[in-house]
Amino acid sequence: MSAEFMALQKQGTWSLIPPPPNKIVLGCKWIFKLKTKSDGQIDRYKARLVAQGFNQEHDINFNETFSPVAKLPTIRILLLLTLHRNWSILQFDISNAFLHGDLHDELGCIDTFLGIQVKRTSTGVLLHQTKYAIDILDSVGFANSKPVTTPCTLKSSKTISDASPVSDPQLFRRLVGSLNYLTITRPDIAYAVNAVCQHMHNPTIVHFQDLKHILRYLQGTLSFGLPLVAGNMQLTTYVDADWASDSLD
Repeated sequence: MSAEFMALQKQGTWSLIPPPPNKIVLGCKWIFKLKTKSDGQIDRYKARLVAQGFNQEHDINFNETFSPVAKLPTIRILLLLTLHRNWSILQFDISNAFLHGDLHDELGCIDTFLGIQVKRTSTGVLLHQTKYAIDILDSVGFANSKPVTTPCTLKSSKTISDASPVSDPQLFRRLVGSLNYLTITRPDIAYAVNAVCQHMHNPTIVHFQDLKHILRYLQGTLSFGLPLVAGNMQLTTYVDADWASDSLD
C-alpha cells in the first residue's frame, strides 16, 4: 500500500483543490490482489487505489470514456509477426502506471500475460491457459472427474420442454463466464461454450449437464492450447453452415 500511494504522489496523479459546489465528491477504496506465477507460486502482493466511479452518472458526471487497451487478437497478430520475422519476444510488468507516464520497469522473456501462459516450442510458441483451467475445475470439484473425448454430445436430443431450472443459476453464469475467457486459447471448446452462453438468463438442468460435459472434456485436455507458428501470412477462413446439426439453433 505504501509503495502504491508513494508512486501515485510521485507521478502527480491528483491535485488537491476545494470541492466544487453542487458536485459529487467520489470516494476511493483499496483493491488487493495476489499475483501468482504460471506454476501457482506466489509472485507478489498487489495493492491498487481506485476511485469509486460507480457513484457517477452518465451525462451528469462524465460524457465519454476511453481506455487505450490492446485487444487479444491484436496481441496474437503481434506474436505471429515476431515469429515470421524471427524477432525476440520480451515483456515487462508495470508496477504502477498512470495514463501515459514514463516506464522504467525491467524487461524479460515473455512467460505469462493476462493469465495466458506462453510456452516456447520447436516451431513457434504455444499459448495456453492450463493453470486457469485447473483453477476452474478445482472451484467446482471436477479436478478428478472422468474425462470425455468431445466438448459436447455429437447428436443433440434435447427439446424445448426440457426446462427444469437449475438450483444455482449464479454458479452456472460464473462458470460460463470463466469458460468464455478460456476460449481465447481453446477454440476447440468455442462452439460448446457459445451454446451454453445462449441460456445465461434462464439455465435449466439440461444446460447445466452440457456445462459439466465441457468441464469433463477440459479435465482430459488440460495441455491443449493455441499454437502459433511461422509460415504463410495469407489469411484463410472456414465456415460451417449447418449449425453443427443442432436442431434448436
